[in-house]
Amino acid sequence: MALPEAHTPERRRTSRFPIELEVRYRTTRRHADVLAGEGKTVNISSSGMLIAGEHDFPVGTGLEVSIKWPTALNDKEPLTLIGRGIVARKTNGFIALKFSTHEFRIKGKRRAKVTLLN
Repeated sequence: MALPEAHTPERRRTSRFPIELEVRYRTTRRHADVLAGEGKTVNISSSGMLIAGEHDFPVGTGLEVSIKWPTALNDKEPLTLIGRGIVARKTNGFIALKFSTHEFRIKGKRRAKVTLLN
């Protein structure tokens, strides 16, 4: 799958980093069928991510994503990045998710407050 071409100047406030990681996602609509799937991140920042996935969600769809982070906290504790947001745009099999919330979680613990760097 080819990456979407950039036809406009960069307008984002935060830098996106090219990181390819496995991502699991599911819709967050209440009182409706939940659609879940897997894909790969293309890039990520503190405000959102671009995902190559198997579903084509309409703009405005609420999603929750889960990513096993490649590094551990203090080289011991495995981290999972959990993010929630809405599909901001979609292009040829890619969806751009704009985060409303995101946090790292440590396996077996409720929540860990770890901040993403911009």
